[in-house]
Amino acid sequence: MTNYTGAPFEDQINKNLVDIQKDLAEVKTDLKKIKRYIFWGKVLNFLYLILIIAPVVLAIVFLPRIIQNFTQNYLNQVVPGSVPTDLNKIFENYKDLIK
Repeated sequence: MTNYTGAPFEDQINKNLVDIQKDLAEVKTDLKKIKRYIFWGKVLNFLYLILIIAPVVLAIVFLPRIIQNFTQNYLNQVVPGSVPTDLNKIFENYKDLIK
């Protein structure tokens, strides 16, 4: 290693070590921030999954049965004995009721 500043060789090494330690401390704090950012990103993704995606999937699975049961019960009360299972028949019955 060439001594450009005229300082003793040991002083240059100590200065370089101190600079490296400062840089390592800065990298360590940046790494902590990055880890915290990734952690909260994962938490928010999980909350998004729970609060938005799960209800949509559950609605797709259970809502048709609930609507069918509701329409059957409603039509049994309005027009006893006629429980259509097809939506076209339901709309035809509504049209007949309106006329």
